[in-house]
Amino acid sequence: MLENRVFTIESPKNKLITLDVIPGHFTTGNSHVNHYLNMSRIKVNALVARDVAREMAIPYLAKSLVDTIICMEDTDVIGAYMAEELMENGSMVVNSDREIHVIRPTVSVSGQLIFMQSNQKFVYNKHIVLLISSASTGKTILKALECISYYGGKLEGISAIFSAKNEIAGYEINAIFSAEDIPNYEVSKPSECKMCKEKQKIDAIVNHDGYTIV
Repeated sequence: MLENRVFTIESPKNKLITLDVIPGHFTTGNSHVNHYLNMSRIKVNALVARDVAREMAIPYLAKSLVDTIICMEDTDVIGAYMAEELMENGSMVVNSDREIHVIRPTVSVSGQLIFMQSNQKFVYNKHIVLLISSASTGKTILKALECISYYGGKLEGISAIFSAKNEIAGYEINAIFSAEDIPNYEVSKPSECKMCKEKQKIDAIVNHDGYTIV
């Protein structure tokens, strides 16, 4: 049972924010990783999501105008709380009394990220924060950045629950957890996976919704 391997880590930014981690051999759509990160509690528990949102809002409070938060990978609850934090009244809060919209892109039948006509006005010429649950290779972020650029958005920053990278395409990633917080965390291309070369069986297929044992 994969659940028997679970250990819990604390965020160095806030010890009250924890993440359950399962070591093993996992495959995603882009890579192989040696740890599965269970983010379901962080994304759907209102109290935890609020704590995460408060931490995520800090880099933007005093210096970044934000019109829209674009939520990827079921981070909508966090995004809503983050907008609330950014709109708090305060002398050092630049978004006080502003409207902030929280939206998510739609995936087309061809796999492209698009914004429906009703939401495009919240992207064009707007100051955007991109919110994502996990970035291991960065491919999902690059796809989102391409979409935001296409619709004329102005990226102010990228926030993530977990990121294995400090920056992508010249943008710093403000993450609650990093690869340094997980002992021996590794991500690799399938063709370069050490576990595959050692004939270690794949435990599960993972994505932002969870995992499926194979």
